[in-house]
Amino acid sequence: MVDVSGRRREPKGIPTGGRFADETGGASDASDLADPFGPMPAAAPVVEDAERTRDLIARAAGFEFGPDGARPLDADGRPLTDAALDTRTAKASSKFQAAVRERFASDMSDIPYQDRRKAVKQMWRMSNAYTRRRAIDGSPNRRFIPSESIANSLRRRRDSDAAVSTLVDLFHEDANAASAVIRNGFPRDRKGAFAFINKTKNLHGKDGKPVHGWYEDKDGKPKFGVLPNPKGAAARSYLRMLYQPTKGVPTDPTTRKAVVDALNQIGEVGGPTAQAKAFWNICYGDGSPTNLRGDVDYAKSIVAGRRANRFGVGKIDEYSHGGRAQDGSGQGNAARMAAYEGGLTHEAAVAFCAMEPRDPKVSSGKTAHAHTYITRRRRNAKTGLMENVKPRRLSEMRSYIHQVYSVSDLEVARYKADHPEDFGGETD
Repeated sequence: MVDVSGRRREPKGIPTGGRFADETGGASDASDLADPFGPMPAAAPVVEDAERTRDLIARAAGFEFGPDGARPLDADGRPLTDAALDTRTAKASSKFQAAVRERFASDMSDIPYQDRRKAVKQMWRMSNAYTRRRAIDGSPNRRFIPSESIANSLRRRRDSDAAVSTLVDLFHEDANAASAVIRNGFPRDRKGAFAFINKTKNLHGKDGKPVHGWYEDKDGKPKFGVLPNPKGAAARSYLRMLYQPTKGVPTDPTTRKAVVDALNQIGEVGGPTAQAKAFWNICYGDGSPTNLRGDVDYAKSIVAGRRANRFGVGKIDEYSHGGRAQDGSGQGNAARMAAYEGGLTHEAAVAFCAMEPRDPKVSSGKTAHAHTYITRRRRNAKTGLMENVKPRRLSEMRSYIHQVYSVSDLEVARYKADHPEDFGGETD
């Protein structure tokens, strides 16, 4: 298309339309456009076949294990191939499995943390059943083994006491790794659960002896004795809820799974903020209007429209209304159970920790205290006298979420600054 001055102009309907083109044509004028198909996908790794893998393993003088897998080395330490080995053939080779066990038992602290994690997962993928059992029982790098695999292995052990001892040893190496194993279903009975609780609840020194000192008990009073172990508190609380349930804790695994699935779907539909608000209602109740903009209710209605999630959304509403009491006070124990079993994403956990202990969205426009600030009269079990007791559910739950989801104070502060309209600021 040429205008009255003789300059060529591209038609409006094409990607370069609406601009005067260079005389070389429209192709050069489209050089600033992004590739509509995106970057090319990475090429699939080359894998040696079974016969070639057997030959390489037989000729190898050693093996190198890294984030990208195993590499057979010659006598001078040079790799014999750049391709990956066949997994099934490597699992069947006694020579290769011996090298894997030796590497599992070695000190890998010279490797960066993330590379070490990837390397252990690659070794685990190429290990047979015997090598995996040995790694779980005594490897100094077992904290990087998938927690689901450790839980499945310990659950099948005939000697359940020895299995619990293995979990306790893992706890002293990495409390988070042990907590992940517990979340995946081990211990599986009351005896094993309380054996783990009793062996990990107190703080021990390097000599293995209990550490004594002053600390505050659950009522905030100073007390001298064996110091409680702050690590693994969430895992022990979870086991107590499973095998010593208190009022409101869902004991049926089907119910727990339904609530967790419903929370996950609410997050998919409404985003992490809606998921955090739904969880906030489970924990603290919905006795006052908390959601005038309707994002949580809208997400619930969408999720409840699916038959598979209808029961879970109903349980969320029941817990939000206070369970059987129906007083709008929430159900903190049910919230703990749902949180520990993965009911929140990391972003939703950050949003929950950023929420204030009050509701800024009441119809009057004023802030109202959450139900956690209601003082109750209770009888002291030791003195027999009635006392004013202020529930500590808010601080306990926040501490619980911080530990389970590894939420930092910096993330919470950043979220508050980025979302003032949701947590205490002006609403639309």
